[in-house]
Amino acid sequence: MDLVPHALKLMNTCTSVSSRADIEMILNVGIYILLGSQKKRGKELLHHIESINAKCLAQIQIFKSK
Repeated sequence: MDLVPHALKLMNTCTSVSSRADIEMILNVGIYILLGSQKKRGKELLHHIESINAKCLAQIQIFKSK
């Protein structure tokens, strides 16, 4: 079963959500959906989502340290 389209829908949902907590939750769901994907497209999207998630977490750490 190809879960990439579902993960892409989640990514599109993130653009209309304003709550950082909701965005993090959506990104985490996308990561869990794509973990273990054997398809190149799935692996690339997983890497992309993980990168976005890491940037969000880094921004939170910077905000908390101020």
